[in-house]
Amino acid sequence: MGLAEVAKITIKEKSALELFSKVRETALSLDKMLVKLQSISDVGAQQLVFKEVLIREIFDHVCEGFREEIEQFGIRTQSGVTLDKPFVSYPAMIKTIIENLVENAIHFRGSKESYIQLRAYGDGDHVIIEIEDNGQGIREEYREKIFDMYYRANERSKGNGLGLYIVKKAVQKLNGTIQLITDFGKGSRFVITLPV
Repeated sequence: MGLAEVAKITIKEKSALELFSKVRETALSLDKMLVKLQSISDVGAQQLVFKEVLIREIFDHVCEGFREEIEQFGIRTQSGVTLDKPFVSYPAMIKTIIENLVENAIHFRGSKESYIQLRAYGDGDHVIIEIEDNGQGIREEYREKIFDMYYRANERSKGNGLGLYIVKKAVQKLNGTIQLITDFGKGSRFVITLPV
């Protein structure tokens, strides 16, 4: 990636710049893959910090990380967190879950007035986190496979098929469950239930 940036500054020939642009694009894709693989490794690691989870702050921080894409595509983000007691869990793991679901919602956004909405609320000894979008939704025949490693339901997907796999592994690590509610062409809602 560094060499591609240097080439942009030092090389003037148009065809060479086009090639370096492709090299940079490929390197960025590989970099994203490495980050995802690192997440899988982190999910498997035992060294987790156990403390209060500030869900709204995590969501806001994640959206800030995707600010460029969110603004570029005019995606509206909103959150509603109504917890009557502190949610104590593993913030890094919750961040991994929210980050991958938000990234997915951005990639598979709808064509107009796109939104990503987070809701979190208590239910006895559990916290429910819902992330909903009005994007492409998922076809019935793909729903069973979307959490599989490297699975991509959409051939135009620029992802690497690891995002939802990581989400499921992180949810399992926290002894929780994840449910998908989706309507093809209208959007998806992921409902995560985690013990307090």
